[in-house]
Parts: sequence; C-alpha cells; structure tokens
Amino acid sequence: MSYEETPAPELFPPPPQCAYHPDRAAVGYCSQCGQPTCAECFLPHGDRRLCPVCVVSAPKPPPNTPALVFGIIAGALFLCLVALLIVYGDTVRRARATEPASQLAEGPTSDYGLTAPAMQLTPPAMELPGTSGIPLTAPGYMTPNLPPYGGGMPPMMPPMPPLTPPAAAPAPPPPPAPSSAGAISAALAGRPGWVGKVVSHSPDWKQVVVHVGPSQKDLRVARELVWVGGTNSFDILSEGPVQKAAPQPATPPSSSGRATLAPAPKPSESAAKRAALADEPPGYQAKVISHSADWREVTIQTGPPQGPPSTMLRFHWDPGLKDYVLNYAGPPGQTPPPPPDD
Repeated sequence: MSYEETPAPELFPPPPQCAYHPDRAAVGYCSQCGQPTCAECFLPHGDRRLCPVCVVSAPKPPPNTPALVFGIIAGALFLCLVALLIVYGDTVRRARATEPASQLAEGPTSDYGLTAPAMQLTPPAMELPGTSGIPLTAPGYMTPNLPPYGGGMPPMMPPMPPLTPPAAAPAPPPPPAPSSAGAISAALAGRPGWVGKVVSHSPDWKQVVVHVGPSQKDLRVARELVWVGGTNSFDILSEGPVQKAAPQPATPPSSSGRATLAPAPKPSESAAKRAALADEPPGYQAKVISHSADWREVTIQTGPPQGPPSTMLRFHWDPGLKDYVLNYAGPPGQTPPPPPDD
C-alpha cells in the first residue's frame, strides 16, 4: 500500500447510539446497567440517571430527610411563637383589668388631653455589705418614680375630629365670547370720550364693523374688527373714514300719479327693541326696563331666551338720524352713567 492510499486515523469517533433508539445519539449512560441512552431515555431517579428498563425495576429512592426535618422544625417554631403571643396578650389584659386606677399617679395634662405620670426624683438608697442601716446615695443619680409594669400606661390621645375636606375650587369662568359691547369697547380704544355704534357684523360676531366719533351725530371713523381666539379679544383689522349713505329714493307714485314718501319712523317700543337686537346674536330677546313718556329715552336688557340677561343697553332717539342711538352698554344690574350732552 502506498503512502497516498493509507487511510487517515479517526481523530473523533462518532458518538454512541441510543440502545433504545438507534437513530438518535446518546447523551449519557445508565447508572445501573451502563447502556447508552438518548435525552428522552435518560430518566432521573433520585440522585441517579437510569434507562427506561432500569427505572422500572429500581427501588423507590429514599426521601429527602434534611428537607423533612427542616419543615418539621419550622412548623414547631411557628406554633410556639403563636402560643407565646396568645399568652402575652392574655397576661397584659388581665393585668390592666385587675390593677386599680388609684395606683396611677397623675401628672400635668398636656393640650391634647394626655396625662403624664408624676415624676418623683429621689436618689435611690444603696446599702453596702457590713453597713446595715446606713443608706448610701450615689451623687447625681436620680430616677423617676415610674408607674409599675402593666396598667401604668398613660391614657391614649382622644380621637381627633374628622378633617373637613377642602372646599371644591370654583369652576373657572367661561372664556369671553364676541359681543356688541366688546366690539364697541375695542373700537373705542385710544379714543377717550368718543362713542361707537355697530353697523354690521357676521353671524358669529367674529367680524364687526363699528363707526366711532365724538358723538352719535358725528360718527366719522369706521373700524373693522376681527375676533382673535388666542387672546379672546377683538383686534382692529382696518380703519377708514365713514362713507356717507346715499339718500333713499322715494316710493313709486300712487294710482293718483303723486309720489308718496314712506312714513317717518317714530320712537316706540318696537323700534327700541329692534335697535337693541340689531347688534346681538340671533335668538336673543329684549326686555324694556325703563323708558320716558315719549319713548325717547329707553333702557333695555338683552340676553338668551333660556338664561339671565347678559347686557344692559340705553338708547335715546336722534331726530336727525330718525333712529335710536346707543348711549351705554354694560352688564345688567349696574347704574349707567348719565347720558352725554349732544
């Protein structure tokens, strides 16, 4: 045989096969018969590993004696502890029930009703061997006269009254909503002494046009306002002079051929309510609080139909404009200032 035909030595022989499953590799040997067994056949038996055949015939392993002894000792100690607690509680209860209350020396009472035992600071007498009848006192050694054990405890603190829960914090007020009073107040910013009148607004009152001027007859500046939700206030969007309205045409001629003019408006309750609701959100109602005999001075409260009034308005009749003009707008329940002199 030549050198090339010499087979290489087998360095790592294949693992033995299981004696009960030839197609599986063995992972150990039975501690009793020495047969190779796979993982499935390598069964624990006490502190040994046996094959399926030996585990059937092997005797039952002895019990774990140390664990059993430890469990018995622990259980006995627990029962002893419970018995001691029961005896101690019964002894304390009997001592407190049989000791008269006169043996307790009452001391000063604190603000909380606790009575401290009286402290009697007396030096203890000591007697040395061979010195009968001669008490000796240790210098500077003082002992309090404490009550005897069992029943000498001071009375407990009386029960504290229940704490009153803190009052609930009031609900935060709702954020302000756009309204005619807020629009007029924002339009009059920087114009002290001027008056204003809402001439148009969007359905949600977030865009309002207000005419302002020194008096209701001289509304010379038009300011367009927009509601800013972040600050809950009106901002001036644009400003310019008031555009004069064109004169209204006369009514068509009647059957007689003559042109007839519309009847001139007069101060009345309906005209005052119409002027008050012109600058309020849809659905609001108006209620006359007071008025003059000729309906030229009217005070009206407006608000939602299902809630309290939200705004108090005061109007006076302007003969030149032939309409009511606003003199005051504020919260209800307050006395408005006197009307300005035109």
